Amino acid sequence: MSTKVLFVCTGNLCRSPTAEVLLRHVAAHAGVNVETRSAGIHAPKGHHADKKAARVLRERGLSLAEHRAKQVTKEDLQWADRVFCMEVRHLRYLERHMPSRPRCELLGPLAGFRELADPHGAWWLRPYRQSLERIERAIERLLEEIQED
Repeated sequence: MSTKVLFVCTGNLCRSPTAEVLLRHVAAHAGVNVETRSAGIHAPKGHHADKKAARVLRERGLSLAEHRAKQVTKEDLQWADRVFCMEVRHLRYLERHMPSRPRCELLGPLAGFRELADPHGAWWLRPYRQSLERIERAIERLLEEIQED
């Protein structure tokens, strides 16, 4: 049986697709059966991933080339065993608009942060790299939790 994990952010352009790709990658290398999805609370449907987010992930040998932004749906939430949001406002959005959702939690605390800041729109790559590093730390801890279950 696989664990189904949904990641939610604002536009589904940077953080949530990065987390999706990273978890899928590390789980496959660890031999852990995980299914992943990502979505946004205000996603520009069909848009490609943020170019700088894609670039810093490519530096790790991973790709967001196939990613297309999508809005979070009730079906996504029903599908997921675990739902991780990047910010408190994402949790609040899901509480207001989808009250029958499964338990949602913040991803940041797994990396020692309350929230994972959005680098989208930053001029430099540094905020994107910092976001990636924090997401990587959280994903490593999440994989440990999944393996313990």
